[in-house]
Amino acid sequence: MVVRPQYKYYLEFWLRTEPQRLKEWSRGNGITPSSAWQLLRIDTIPAAELESSLLYQAYIRYAKMHDDKLFRRYNKGKPIQSILPAYNKKIRYPEQMDDMVRLWVAERRPARYVQKVLDLRLSQEKDPAFQYWQKYIDQIVDQALKEVRAS
Repeated sequence: MVVRPQYKYYLEFWLRTEPQRLKEWSRGNGITPSSAWQLLRIDTIPAAELESSLLYQAYIRYAKMHDDKLFRRYNKGKPIQSILPAYNKKIRYPEQMDDMVRLWVAERRPARYVQKVLDLRLSQEKDPAFQYWQKYIDQIVDQALKEVRAS
């Protein structure tokens, strides 16, 4: 495959302007991480190339930025939006939700926050988001066990 010389300049421009673009996406209520996943077309990237993809890395930075913003609002006692639309909780991109679970575990988000973001109420095992709640709990327990064994 031959790369055009202009592509190198475009890529450099894209990488330098990424922080501003991500901030723009985050303004107001911002776009949800699943919308960012869709805009960046992450679902079209082969799984083997996903981790090294610049688009995927941009998505991860945006997802963290969006989640940090929601978490700050949560800590201030302000209402937060669910990352899943209330009218239709169909999970369009399961891989994207798995990434969100890994982010919550890595950032040590409290369980109550994760419940609010997933818009889970008392006992909703039939809710499509419940499986991600379960994954979050499993990963938190695994992480705690690793820490206990390491000490």
